[in-house]
Amino acid sequence: MRGTGLVAAGAPKKLLQFAGLQDCYTSSTGHTRTKGNFLKATLTALEKSFGFLSPDLWGEHDYLDHPYDKPENQKEEPKKLDIRAV
Repeated sequence: MRGTGLVAAGAPKKLLQFAGLQDCYTSSTGHTRTKGNFLKATLTALEKSFGFLSPDLWGEHDYLDHPYDKPENQKEEPKKLDIRAV
């Protein structure tokens, strides 16, 4: 849920803060009593999520123009058919 800050248990919350996250909602299923395994699972989830680039991380790129895209001022004029040449 956006805008709620870090919603997590104590140990994963610290790990998410160290990762630089400020707004994250977490949930867990199963056994979370073993803190080491719980933190390892949190770290694995962070590693997998940082494999994706969000649009704010894309940066600026100079893309090449497509060969079929011509500027508006360089459009070809339609060819005129000369019927007298027949």
